[in-house]
Amino acid sequence: MPLNLIEESAFIPFSVGELPNGPYLVLAPHPDDETFGLGGTLLRARLEGIEVTTLFVTDGRYGGNSEVRKREALEATRVLSVKKTFFVDIPDRGVFNHRHIFKKELKKHLLASDFETIFSPSLQEFHPDHR
Repeated sequence: MPLNLIEESAFIPFSVGELPNGPYLVLAPHPDDETFGLGGTLLRARLEGIEVTTLFVTDGRYGGNSEVRKREALEATRVLSVKKTFFVDIPDRGVFNHRHIFKKELKKHLLASDFETIFSPSLQEFHPDHR
């Protein structure tokens, strides 16, 4: 008996669309989330001349050495032509307990620039720092 499986595209649209208007603010809970989640979009933004700012929220210590991860994040954002990169350095897996710091930093960046588009993880993410 054949299985009646629903295609992935019924849940998440995988088609390539138009880029949203810039400038962009990318909220990356950990160093590397910007690349894994938006690498292709950020490369397309570079080609379109869209200005990108990345805000790394945690220090990423549970994914390896936090200083190494920070250097890697700086290199990745350089390759992706991210104009501005900031680090909040909340302890990994600690965003909820330090949400007052995150809120203060986010507000500061929102007031300092006129972002047209803000990228953040999906509300369906399981990782507590992503939620």
